[in-house]
Amino acid sequence: MRAAVDRATSGGGSSGPRPDNRAAPKTVRLAPQAGSPCFLDCETHVLEDSGSHMLYAPLEGVAIVLGGRAALWLRNLQQSPGLVLPAEHVCLAFHLSQLGLLWPEPIPPRISASPADDTFRPTETTLFLTGRCNLRCRYCYALGGEQPVTMPIAIAASAIELVVRNAKASGAGKAVVHFHGGGEPTQALDRMREIVGGARACARQAGVELQFTLGTNGVMSDEAVDWVIRSIFHATVSADGDAVAQNRNRPMADGSGSFASLIRTLSRFDQDGFNHSLRMTVTAQDAQRLPELVQSLMAVSRARRIKVEPMFASGRGSGMTDSTFDPSAFVEGFCAAMIVAGGEGRELSYSGYRPDVATDRFCAAAGRSMCVTPTGDVSACYEVTDRADARASRFFIGEWVDGRNGFRFDEQRLAWLRSQTVNQIPECAGCLAKWHCAGDCPAKAEFPQSRLASRPGHRTWRCTINRELIRRAVWKRALDGIDLRSGSEPP
Repeated sequence: MRAAVDRATSGGGSSGPRPDNRAAPKTVRLAPQAGSPCFLDCETHVLEDSGSHMLYAPLEGVAIVLGGRAALWLRNLQQSPGLVLPAEHVCLAFHLSQLGLLWPEPIPPRISASPADDTFRPTETTLFLTGRCNLRCRYCYALGGEQPVTMPIAIAASAIELVVRNAKASGAGKAVVHFHGGGEPTQALDRMREIVGGARACARQAGVELQFTLGTNGVMSDEAVDWVIRSIFHATVSADGDAVAQNRNRPMADGSGSFASLIRTLSRFDQDGFNHSLRMTVTAQDAQRLPELVQSLMAVSRARRIKVEPMFASGRGSGMTDSTFDPSAFVEGFCAAMIVAGGEGRELSYSGYRPDVATDRFCAAAGRSMCVTPTGDVSACYEVTDRADARASRFFIGEWVDGRNGFRFDEQRLAWLRSQTVNQIPECAGCLAKWHCAGDCPAKAEFPQSRLASRPGHRTWRCTINRELIRRAVWKRALDGIDLRSGSEPP
């Protein structure tokens, strides 16, 4: 972040590319003179915390700590564009003009850039291999284990052939296949082996590198652990912390605890130096215990990255009596857990907290993702996997036709998904976190319960979490002189 204190010059920092396609940058810079009209970039925020003030411009990577009178003038300028420049703020105005934040005329709002080529040519695919599952997680969005269908080889082969062909044609030279739930992929280990073997032959013939990743509950046989270590590039293992949380939230299908089996797998992964990360779902009753739960995970796994997500009450979780989430409890628990994780050199993340990202789209569901269900439907979102889901009308983008013709895609729906940027979300206008969370998870926002639990002016209850975490990050990083973001897009 480029930071400055009131009228001081700013230090260096990376602002990265801005996600907009407004008119070409103006070459005229405001020559600040007392009495001249001023217009502040609309994507700036004047913040206050414990009597201190700051100007924050997320798309420019700029934070300027202000005096109280300067902050008052900038707030007035936001409310009444074109106010004249007082003599006392000429130096500040000059500084802002050099940063591209203050102009002598109105500045068009940022809008999302149209892609140069909007043809759907995915080079990655997620295969929901099976609905079979050895756990009965009480919050499972996909009702794992209740629909034990497994993907036919022909559907998997068609999806892989498509992404390999696209990788070759585009010059990318690399395709990625993700195995995910529905259920637990290693419950269909023989099918997964067969798919991987055929996929490697397909990639070799095309001269394309092929990489496999896995989302797993970590409860698998020794045979499955051996195969995963040999065959998979990276695995994300779902784990909820200590034995109490894991066994309560993620019991085996017979009701017994899963913690001991999970620990055996994590131990094997560590012994073999296998590339893996952890993902924790945080229930309402565990939010305040988050630092303790993270510490417990670090005690049993050397995974460097731990992702935590507040429980979302869908699927099996919609019937939980303790599904109502307190956003403030998660914020406090997450902030404390970041300190705990950082103290051991681990990286703790949450999908709505992305201070290092500036983007207008939350994820690849905006017309770039290809998730294939066991029955051959294609979803843009790995959380929407069933035709019975009310959100399928928005996120289902195609279907498998047959082995010869492969997949047929709905170009109109793809075009609509590509158009759904943060600019289209009324609740995001003027939000501090707008260009970081980019409107947050679109699938969660389309879920009726998430809107019912939100505050006025918020898209879902997660907005409270995202805004507060970004606000804290802006202040801490600016005052510590840390670059706020790299300007990168999310994966």
